[in-house]
Amino acid sequence: MIKSICKKHIFSLLFVGVMFLAGGFVILQLDSEVEYQTILVKNGDSLWSLADDYHHLHLMKTEEFVEWVEAKNHLYSETIKPGDTLIVPIKVTKENMQDHIALKEE
Repeated sequence: MIKSICKKHIFSLLFVGVMFLAGGFVILQLDSEVEYQTILVKNGDSLWSLADDYHHLHLMKTEEFVEWVEAKNHLYSETIKPGDTLIVPIKVTKENMQDHIALKEE
């Protein structure tokens, strides 16, 4: 009896199983969305100097860092000025969370 049901509905059972796995994957992706650090640009900063300043906190080449920051912040050039806030590819962690929260409140 069980074999008969499985043979008749194998595609439906497989479909339900795949959809269940896909749904779980989507939920895990939503829960694991990364929040990146926001920084305040100071006098003398450039995208290139920021890449160097934070080199120990990201695993990108300098050019990749600059391109990422430009894309994420919708910059049309590499020019930044003091007072600008930028999202940089540094994950917010418990250690830097207070700095991140304080900057967002400014």
